[in-house]
Amino acid sequence: MRIFFQTQHVAQIMPLVDAPTIQLDQSLMQGIAAFFSMSDGLIFDQNGDHWCIWHAGQLQHWWRLYGEKVDSPMGRKLANAAVEQESWQLNHTNFSSIKGLFRSKKQQRWLEDRWDTFGWGKPNIKDLSLQNKLLSSLSAGSLHAIFELMNQTRFRLRWEDRGSHACKLMLDETNYPYQEPVAPPSFAWSSKMNATSSPLNLEVEKGFVVDGERLCLLPSGLFDRLLDSSAGIEIEIDENLWHIDIESFENSAGLVALAEASKAQFLDT
Repeated sequence: MRIFFQTQHVAQIMPLVDAPTIQLDQSLMQGIAAFFSMSDGLIFDQNGDHWCIWHAGQLQHWWRLYGEKVDSPMGRKLANAAVEQESWQLNHTNFSSIKGLFRSKKQQRWLEDRWDTFGWGKPNIKDLSLQNKLLSSLSAGSLHAIFELMNQTRFRLRWEDRGSHACKLMLDETNYPYQEPVAPPSFAWSSKMNATSSPLNLEVEKGFVVDGERLCLLPSGLFDRLLDSSAGIEIEIDENLWHIDIESFENSAGLVALAEASKAQFLDT
């Protein structure tokens, strides 16, 4: 009886503990809704190009599984795909029209807003570094694209990791002229946006966090370019499982590797 009384007494004087409050980032949510829309359950940007949403941690896991499937270093191919895709996307923005006083600061702010909207981390044009990166090759390639656009010349891309969350670009100028970006390759499954769409409304916290997990948005064109660059790689394909006309589709191995890595990542989740 004495123990019961003491427990009751303590319960009466203990302060109430509120459940943790989620601090939604209204500015980020508005930016996402303004840039992206939903159509038939798919995500599209203002130009009608398809995007996909990832958990940042699962993206890292998927990339490791994909590398194991192809049994070949693919970081350079992903970096090149990121450069080409972001160059093409930047060509449809107003970045090149930023001029006047404090141009560098305006460009930096514009790029920070863009990367915030996509969940890509924090880039720095001045010292060619980035914080809170995704995959090093992916993030480095995306930042490389903006630098080439600003200078209207081609650079050899190299990067150096600075811990697990940051990296820095090291660019070497080349004699190659800056070329007009081209659209990603189109495959039979490429998605097209219907006339009916609605804004993409996501409830996110600062840093593109949902339920404690960091998310990001990536253009499908990035993976189309990666697949296109995989022509010639060889992996074992179970033809009883994958009904693909291997002889007529030169990207069969790359497609199967992408799919099997996604399957393995899903089963490991």
